[in-house]
Amino acid sequence: MSVQFRIENQSDRRLVLYLQGITPRVITEVHQALKAWIYQGANISVTKYFAASQSVARGARNTGSLLISRTGTLRRTITASIDSGMTPAAPGPDTTVILAQWGAATPYARIQEYGGYAGRGHKSYIPPRPYLSTALRDEQPELITAIQGAVERGIAAK
Repeated sequence: MSVQFRIENQSDRRLVLYLQGITPRVITEVHQALKAWIYQGANISVTKYFAASQSVARGARNTGSLLISRTGTLRRTITASIDSGMTPAAPGPDTTVILAQWGAATPYARIQEYGGYAGRGHKSYIPPRPYLSTALRDEQPELITAIQGAVERGIAAK
């Protein structure tokens, strides 16, 4: 008794076409999942790191770990963007990179997040009151689940 098998050219071509089609579908799905996450979940999560402005007396010094939102400018300037495409800095010539960025566009955003010296002559020390990095850490399980689901959808799509 013998075992015989053969590989037909047509099935080989179908397999190659299928594998070539997976990458764009996965990238599209991951891009959409990250877009939904960064514009919805992440921005909602960051609000819990701001103390309500009504609960803080005007001129009071912030000694807590939450940010005091007096005008709401820092919260309003939190921006998010997501982009994908080919990049020359990537490891290979056909590598697609998905870049998600999240930050705040005020001059004092970095000092609030990481702490440091500020004010006239940089004499006042402001302790770190992280709001972006902690919100990202809080949302990490949801982010991982969203990416896993996107990859699965991209692979399963026909």
